[in-house]
Amino acid sequence: MAKTLTERFTAALGANARASDVEALINLISGELVAATDDATTQHATAIDVRSDDATADAAADAESKARRRITRLEGQRTQLEDRLTAIRDADQRREWEVRAAEIAVERDTLARDLEAEWPLLEAKMLHLLWRILASDQRQGPGGTSAEAIARGLHGNFSVHGMPVHRLIEMQLPSFKHDGWSAWPVRWQDLDKAKIDPAEMEARVASAAARVAELEQRA
Repeated sequence: MAKTLTERFTAALGANARASDVEALINLISGELVAATDDATTQHATAIDVRSDDATADAAADAESKARRRITRLEGQRTQLEDRLTAIRDADQRREWEVRAAEIAVERDTLARDLEAEWPLLEAKMLHLLWRILASDQRQGPGGTSAEAIARGLHGNFSVHGMPVHRLIEMQLPSFKHDGWSAWPVRWQDLDKAKIDPAEMEARVASAAARVAELEQRA
C-alpha cells in the first residue's frame, strides 16, 4: 500500500532518509502546492460570484478555507524538507570527506615510509657524485672540462647562449637527518680543506662511497 503524503513527510524527517527521496518529496509537494493554490483561487472566485446561490457560495468559501489551510501546511512541510535536505547533503559531504581524508592519510603515510626508506640512499648517492665531481675538477685543474659539463652537454664554462648555468655542486640539499647542517654544501671548513688537500678530497670521496655501500646493504 502506497504511503500517504503525511507518512512520506514523517519518514523524510527520519534519520534514515536519503537525499534523493527528500528531493523527490519536495518536488511532489511543490506540485501539490500549485494544485492547492489553483483550487483556492477557483473556490474564492465561486464564493464571491454574485451569481452563486448562498449554499454554493458557502460551500466554496469552506472549500477555499480548507485549500488555504492546506497551502499553509504544504508550505511548512516544504520548508522543513528543504532544511532536511540541506542537512542530509551536508552530512553526506562530511562522510565523503572523511573517507577521502582517510585515503589521503594512507597515501601520506605510504609516502612517509617511502621517503624514510629511500631518501637517505638517494642523498648518499648524490653526495658521492658531488664529491666525485669536486675531486675530478681538482685533479684536472683550472683548464680542464668538468665531468659535470660533459654529462649535462654544456660548455666547459657552464653557459648556454652566453647565460651562466648553475652547477650541481652549487646546489643546496637539506639534510634528511635534520641535524642542523645541510647535506650539501658541507661545512665550509671541510669543503675548503678538501679543495686544497687532494688526500682529504679522496678521503671524502671514499667516505661518501662507503656510506652508499652501507645503505645499499641495508636496503
